[in-house]
Order: sequence, then structure tokens, then C-alpha cells
Amino acid sequence: MTGTLDSCAWKIVVAIPVKNEADRIAACLMALSDQESLGATFRLPFDVLLFVNNSDDGTAEIAASLAEALRFRLTIVTATLPPQDASAGGARRHAMEAAARCLEEQGGPGLLLTTDADSRVPPDWVANTIAAIDAGADAVAGTLALDPDDEAALPASLKARGALEGRYEALVCELETWLDPQPHDPWPRHPTESGASFALTLASFRAVGGVPNKALGEDRALARALRSGGFRIRHAPEVKVITSGRLIGRAEGGCADTMRLRIEEPRARCDTYLRPAFDILRQPRQSDRGKSRPVGPDELPAQILAARTILRALKAGAAIRTSTSTIRAKLLTALTAPSATLDPRLTISPLDPKAETVAPS
Repeated sequence: MTGTLDSCAWKIVVAIPVKNEADRIAACLMALSDQESLGATFRLPFDVLLFVNNSDDGTAEIAASLAEALRFRLTIVTATLPPQDASAGGARRHAMEAAARCLEEQGGPGLLLTTDADSRVPPDWVANTIAAIDAGADAVAGTLALDPDDEAALPASLKARGALEGRYEALVCELETWLDPQPHDPWPRHPTESGASFALTLASFRAVGGVPNKALGEDRALARALRSGGFRIRHAPEVKVITSGRLIGRAEGGCADTMRLRIEEPRARCDTYLRPAFDILRQPRQSDRGKSRPVGPDELPAQILAARTILRALKAGAAIRTSTSTIRAKLLTALTAPSATLDPRLTISPLDPKAETVAPS
């Protein structure tokens, strides 16, 4: 789904928190300047606000030197945040609040986008985000891919684990879509809720009180606040961003620290989203996340097989016009009473690990 901003009614500001990104800020800004499907004029219909905080490497000066070559209006805010605010979450909170004030000064319906200074958005990032909002979403979460050069430098063991986690994550997301469908967020979708690619209307931003005051995980906390407030989040697979795969990051507890931990402790458990497949069957709602432990790396092959098995039963049920709730009840009965009789077409049996997943209807 690709949109166009030729006659866009939205006022748009992209908020980017920045700390010591002299090596990457130019690539970040030039990627935003290369947006397509936005009309034929040189000037793009959005602004970018850099919130440069606690930096001492010349990031702000490099950004300012590029301003005339960029196809959008660039605003640079510099600040020295106090220790209690000098975190990834604190910087994003300040950046998005400053961007929200800019939108309010402009008037009209406002849309806030945010990404990271070590990320590069593809040419359709803004247009695809707008298309998802125009389709009825209040917020749009994009998906992430590691910078290919950074990824190539990572240890083979980490990349192998990442591939397994990615396969299981997609299956978990598909299971949730079958068992707890959200009309505004249909399959295909993804589970990522990251500040590297997130957007929301100014109205929803103000309604939930802005970015929650958290040092880390402010992006997921914002998504939870939106869900609690009844706002619709679209996890749009066509909205993508390329982000850094460096092992020395700027945010304590961030992605770089997570990757380093998995190199140092290969048996560390997966992200909390990756709970066991049968737990998802028992408690499929998004609000149930966190009620069971995440799986460990050694469990991933078995969990992939279990998730595929459940999905096959759900799809077989749909093919014979049996409701998902009925199939789920039968599966739960089979799990607690293995001798229970199931319709032969719904029998749980091992699957070929290479079997393809099929989207829910």
C-alpha cells in the first residue's frame, strides 16, 4: 500500500532524538530527503526536528551544514538534559513534545513521526505511513531490518539465533491474528513497536499524555497507552526502516546491549513477546503478554513446530467452516486430555519444518 502526499491534508513533523551521531546523521537526513510519492516539487511536505542532546561530537553542526541541500525544513534543537532525563526514553519524550508543539503552532490536523538517528528510512516510508493513517489507523508501527554491513559483521551464532527468532516471531504474530483478530490490524502484520519507526496523530498523542516517562522502552509504553486508550495501531509490514546493528550503542539497555548480551550469554531467553505456543493458545490476547515466561533459544525449534501445528489445525477448521473459537476449544481439550477424540481433519500431527505459513482469511 503506497500513498501519496500530493494533496495531503496532514501537517507532519518527524522527530529524531540524537546523541553523538556524527558518523550517521547525514545518512539519516539524506534518506528522509529522498522520499518519493510526495509530489513533483523540490520541497517535501513535512518538517524534521532534530533533538540533539548531551552531544559533544559535532552532530548538530554536521546536520546544520546539510540544511540547504535537504528537501524539507530542518529544525535543530540542542539541549543538555539532566541525568534523570538523559536516556533514550527521555530524549524521545522531549523530541516528540517539541515536534508536537511545532504542529500545534502550524494548526490543522497533525501527524507525528519518529525514527532514530542511526536509522535510514526507505523512499516510501512517509507515504506508506500516511496511507495507513488515511486507511483508519490512529498510529502506525513500522518494522525494522539491520543495516546489511553491520549485520555481516555479527557473529554467525548470533545471526543463526536471530533467524530462528524471526521465524518464531512471525508464527506468534500469525497465531495472535487468528486467535485475537483486530479488524484495524489484519494479516499480514508484524509485532514490532519501536521508536525507530512509529507514527501517531497529534490528537492521539495528546490524548494519552505524550510519551511515557520511561528511561527505556518508551516506545512500547506509548503503544500500550494508545491501546489502553482505545486507539488503533496498525503494524504495517510495508512501513520499514533500516537500523544500526552496532554492538556499542548510545542507549543503555537498548538493541546494542541486547545483541551483546546474546553473544556473551548465548542461552539468554528471548524477548518477552516470544512466549510458548501453547500459552498463546490458552491466553491469546495482547493483554496476556508477559503472563508466561519467554522461550529460551534451545526451545525455538520445538516451539516453531508447535506453532505451525496449531496454525494448521486452525486453517483446517476454517476450511470446513468451523469457527476459530471451536477449533481453539478442541485444541485445548486435546492438550489437556490426549485421548480426546477430534475430527480427523483437525488432528494435531507433526509438520514438515519447511512448511509454509498461510495467511488467515
